[in-house]
Amino acid sequence: YSNTFHASWHLDDRPNIVDNYYLHITALQPDQLINTFFTDPHNPEKLQDSLYRPVACLTFALNWYFGQDNVFGYNLVNTSIHILTAFFLFLFCICLFSTPNLKNNYFGNPVFIAFLASLLWMVNPIQTQAVTYIVQRMAQLAAMFYILGLYAYTSARLSDSLKKSAVWLFFCLLFFLCGFFSKPNAAMMPAAVVLIEIAFFQNLSDKKTRRRIYIATLAIGIMIVLLGSLVFYNGDPLSFLNGYNRRPFTFTERM
Repeated sequence: YSNTFHASWHLDDRPNIVDNYYLHITALQPDQLINTFFTDPHNPEKLQDSLYRPVACLTFALNWYFGQDNVFGYNLVNTSIHILTAFFLFLFCICLFSTPNLKNNYFGNPVFIAFLASLLWMVNPIQTQAVTYIVQRMAQLAAMFYILGLYAYTSARLSDSLKKSAVWLFFCLLFFLCGFFSKPNAAMMPAAVVLIEIAFFQNLSDKKTRRRIYIATLAIGIMIVLLGSLVFYNGDPLSFLNGYNRRPFTFTERM
């Protein structure tokens, strides 16, 4: 990433940041900061009634406050987020080695294994688009909070007291919300939590345990779809398709 700190604005960078009036804050005042939560990249001179990726937009606004449209600051923050996420991934991997289904069931140094996994993830070329394409800080933040949420859940399950577990679960929920309000991709985090619970904490050799897992997973899946439909799509889970009216491709083509 050493040659990307001056990577220029591209594509969605402009409507989301460069031309987005309410992200161009001039003071760190509550009203200006709150307005960043309701920006509309499709109509940047007006505020919308609903939130639009408020966590990511707030970071863009702070970048603008300190450096306006100088890309160096944005790229520096993006690269820093990527490095931080790799560090949190390292901590999460270390944590997994203490879970019942993995503890004492592996060979080698867990610190080295976690370090190598995190390093390979960090330098994998598939990550470069999210790091150097400035507006994709949204995806970066979603990934960082996603991993932090999984780390918090695993720490809660490994805690030796109810109080510690409750604190970790609170942070798990907080990180989930921060990730979702960075980019909706993070909505998949609960599914990952279920997978971690199954793979690392449950005894899958027991038939009754497997049956309970199947039933619970199905029930949670249905509940998430129904709740998400009511909260985010006004009861119509397919309403997200309406957004393709203003795109140069269809949902089928995207898939």
